[in-house]
Amino acid sequence: MEACKAGTSNSLCTTTMNNTQASGVLKTLDYQVIRYSGFSGSYTPDHILVDKPSDQTSRWSSDSNSPTQFVTVRLARPAVVKRVKFGKYEKTHVCNLKRFKVFGGLAEEGMLELTENGLKNDPTPEIFPLRHKVNGKTFPCQYLKIVPLQSWGPTFNFSIWYIEFLGEDEPDLVTSSTAWFNEYKESQAVRLCLKYLRDRNHLDLCSQLEERTGFRLEHELISQLYDTLVVGGDLFTTERILFHAHKEGFFDEYVNEQSYTAEWAQLSTKPSEEVPGMRGGHQMVIDCASDTIYLLGGWDGCSDLADFWKYNIESGRWTCISEDTAAEGGPGPRSCHRMVLDTEGQRIFILGKYIEPEARTAENVASDFYSYHIDSGSWNLLCEDTACYGGPQLIYEHQMVIDMERQIIYCFGGRILTISSVPADPRTRFFDSPIDSQFSGLYAYCIPTNTWRLLRDDGDNGDGIMRSRTGHSMLFCPVDRKLYVFAGQRNKQLLNDFVVYDADTNTACSVADDTGAVATIPSLGSTQRATIDSDKREIYVLSGTMKAKSKDTGLKNAFWVYRLDTAEWTCVFENENSAQTSRDTLPTREQVLSVLRLRKQQQLQQREPCPRYAHQIVYDPGRKLHYLFGGNPGTTKQTTSTTRLDDFWQLMLVKPTTDDILRNCRWKLRKRILMDLLKTDRVKAVEYLQREMSQVVNLKDPLETTKFQQLAHRLFTEPEKQADFLTVRDRNKALFSSIIRFFPVNTRPPVENLIDIIKL
Repeated sequence: MEACKAGTSNSLCTTTMNNTQASGVLKTLDYQVIRYSGFSGSYTPDHILVDKPSDQTSRWSSDSNSPTQFVTVRLARPAVVKRVKFGKYEKTHVCNLKRFKVFGGLAEEGMLELTENGLKNDPTPEIFPLRHKVNGKTFPCQYLKIVPLQSWGPTFNFSIWYIEFLGEDEPDLVTSSTAWFNEYKESQAVRLCLKYLRDRNHLDLCSQLEERTGFRLEHELISQLYDTLVVGGDLFTTERILFHAHKEGFFDEYVNEQSYTAEWAQLSTKPSEEVPGMRGGHQMVIDCASDTIYLLGGWDGCSDLADFWKYNIESGRWTCISEDTAAEGGPGPRSCHRMVLDTEGQRIFILGKYIEPEARTAENVASDFYSYHIDSGSWNLLCEDTACYGGPQLIYEHQMVIDMERQIIYCFGGRILTISSVPADPRTRFFDSPIDSQFSGLYAYCIPTNTWRLLRDDGDNGDGIMRSRTGHSMLFCPVDRKLYVFAGQRNKQLLNDFVVYDADTNTACSVADDTGAVATIPSLGSTQRATIDSDKREIYVLSGTMKAKSKDTGLKNAFWVYRLDTAEWTCVFENENSAQTSRDTLPTREQVLSVLRLRKQQQLQQREPCPRYAHQIVYDPGRKLHYLFGGNPGTTKQTTSTTRLDDFWQLMLVKPTTDDILRNCRWKLRKRILMDLLKTDRVKAVEYLQREMSQVVNLKDPLETTKFQQLAHRLFTEPEKQADFLTVRDRNKALFSSIIRFFPVNTRPPVENLIDIIKL
């Protein structure tokens, strides 16, 4: 204890944590407190070594909240540190860290920033991933520094109750990581020198240093670009180099890292054409080979439907295949069922439905199972009750996917219908149903043998990870042969987990990021719809109803993209509908803002669909297009319990292409030429604008069109008399810097500058 009070410890305080395994892969790492900014009273730094959430005094508390407060620790041995865990007091506390940073390295000086994050002001311990890779290679740390930035009480000192570091310290891993990291730091040091020498035009010294050390400042193509643009000032040859970079894929990484933007288009039909009516709880599948979308059944707000439709994408026309499928030997009226398409056998399989509690009988709760043969246009009753043949009982709000290679249909979750005299709530129909409290497990149906098999029962999952539910999403990726299950609802509990199921090994686990931590998942609610692009390894989710703590149900459109390879979620867009205020009372500021948001949403509805649930969405991976139809707009004052939608939308996710990047670079180059012409010959400048600049502008893009028009306006106005303090070389260097940001990071020169490391 006395050593901690001294400020720099010789007799070090050592953690008593055991080397136990965390999550089966990471190890709790022993460490010692070696340095700190100070402490208040008896709240010494050694308290962070033990986890005593019920002891209000078991914490380190800084003696001030002014910069810079810190605690530095040293690991017992170097390790690849992947996570940090913060323990907390059993109650909320004003001294908890609202924001903090963690630094790490092999020495106290020059540590890298591993994370900047913040704790919630609650008693729940939190684990955060730490940066542990550079250029895809792991690096080790032995020293770690925690720097508080802000407490939950703005004027209060900082407190840390408990800290645990998790990682890997196997000798072979640490040795190889250390060797690579030392070589990397040496190469970075040389590259900073090379950049300094080249920026000051010491090109001969730069060449000698590269030759002596064997380290290059950048990729040879970027060096060629620098020599041509900055040194030679040859803008025309520079453009040819950019064409070569585009051809060799240098812009691919930048494009892949960009976020999507959503472009909605409402698909309209002629008044004389027949179209499906308003509905929710219907089902759709898409046959990309024939450009056909199939739609079956649903609930129109008053009764279940038994109509069957197809939509031809090329012609943009709906066709009613059957007004009553039951009359043609097919399934009866239904909603909350599920369909899958067997593209090989050209069959559609239908299972499940919802029946109002008062209409249920022992005879009609059998789980019928149908298939529709597309080529012959005929229905086939595969089974009158799947429960009698090893399949699920009659269920609704489940999920089905198909493994085309093995010809297996997977069916998971959903509520099991039971006979009861308790009436359903007509406002919610089946949400939060107290009647159907049993959930179905995971089943597999083999198409060639017409047999069912129970893979996982709801009450006996073994690992307890893959809980049955409703309102969830389930997708199958044929590349890795895995099912992806996320979100949904179990009774009144909204689930926010993300589970991956291996179809070949019958094992399930939570999706993890590259640190081994459970991947975070946005609040997707219980009415989301999801699709997958197996080639791009991306999952797309359109969420609908988001239940809050208040009595009202919030309606929100949010579109998310999840990348399987990086375990990252990205929000493409988000908007919401809010209830209007009452005219009988004076509105609050929040209500006024709510009305303004509603008006904005009403304007957006001309360009994108309103928030909804019980809708359906399908995806065409060839065209990269989503199609959305119908649904329930919710319980706002503008709707009733019987209101349903019949709008039909197309969604295209757009991001810059490599062609766009090339055109952007060419625009920068030609603009520079235009500005030079403007100073010498205005007539030639106008001709260049018309002939050359117009070639590198996308006139369909409003932003690019505006930039082009601004250039034209500038040509025909008197130029401002301003002194130009930049040399031609300086302008070329600025242009070079703006272009190379589109190249991969590991091909570019360092962002840092040598002189910036000098401390005064």
